[in-house]
Amino acid sequence: MFMSSSTQKVLKLSAELPLLEHLTLSGNILSYDVDVDAPRVVFPTVHTLVMNQTHTSSWVDLLRICRDHFPALRQLHAASNAITNQAMQLDAASPLSCSSAVEVLDLSHNELSDWSSLTASIGSWPRLHTLSLNGNRLVQVDPPSASSRSFAALSSLSLSDNAVDALNAFPSLEALRLTKNPLLTNVGAAEARMERQDAEQMYLRRILHEQSSLSAGSDKVIQLTHPRLAQLQALYPDIHAAHEAATTGLGTTGSGGGPAALAKSLAKVTFVVMSMNATTMDSMVKSLPLSMTVAQVKAVVEKKYGLRPAEHQLSFRASKKAMPIALDDDGGELGYFGVQDGGELLINDIW
Repeated sequence: MFMSSSTQKVLKLSAELPLLEHLTLSGNILSYDVDVDAPRVVFPTVHTLVMNQTHTSSWVDLLRICRDHFPALRQLHAASNAITNQAMQLDAASPLSCSSAVEVLDLSHNELSDWSSLTASIGSWPRLHTLSLNGNRLVQVDPPSASSRSFAALSSLSLSDNAVDALNAFPSLEALRLTKNPLLTNVGAAEARMERQDAEQMYLRRILHEQSSLSAGSDKVIQLTHPRLAQLQALYPDIHAAHEAATTGLGTTGSGGGPAALAKSLAKVTFVVMSMNATTMDSMVKSLPLSMTVAQVKAVVEKKYGLRPAEHQLSFRASKKAMPIALDDDGGELGYFGVQDGGELLINDIW
């Protein structure tokens, strides 16, 4: 993380850090003071730019920074910047393409209420597959017209904590988060399908984790406690197969094998820092026991990054395209949340 109020000073880092891939500027009150006539300075290898809480309410300035100085950008995080519909419309009137390669965009906790402004400004981004708009003021989400290519690649959309009361379909949408929206008060089966699948998959992982932690011969207890287990295993065979493979790999005899050992198995995850208060922004790869609690993981974060447990929140995503899952119970085990090998633990400030 770099602390400065001048974009020009930030750009000077490019010469000192030519191989930088992840740049976090969160918490800086940035002003765009770059001489447009001067030779362009770029970060050629930065693929993730985090600009949360930078007071960059000018969407046009933010896109100019991305376009002119971050040619390899794949992820842009611009949460809590008071970005408005008007700011998005100014960009639409005089478009500044941020980057045709941007795949992940986080505009959570801004002041956006008009979906058409978003469509006009970012709907044409050809590779945008993940869009987070949590904590805005959106009331309705309109689908693209039959002749439109807006949000053609969008596969993951998060709209939690808005005022959404109407929602239609997107052509490539696979994951949808809608918690804390009026729409869910009278939601029907069709509209809830994706949200239900997400919940069912998480529930199945939790059952399997619970089953793994019990002694042999406890199948009847699991069946009584979770009567839908067989149905969920049939619905999501990939999750069941992964569990079976892990169990087989650990062996079925001896004190070190069998399902009980699976609960103590390790998941290799990458810690990704997005907090503006961390003492270092270096990512960390670590193998964690699935029986480890969220509180214990937060203690690891405190030791490595200097963030007290009350100052940060954790979420897990299985892949770059997956929607992050909040680890919102300090007493819950990692296995309970479906943490798996190869995923990422995201470290964020508490909003």
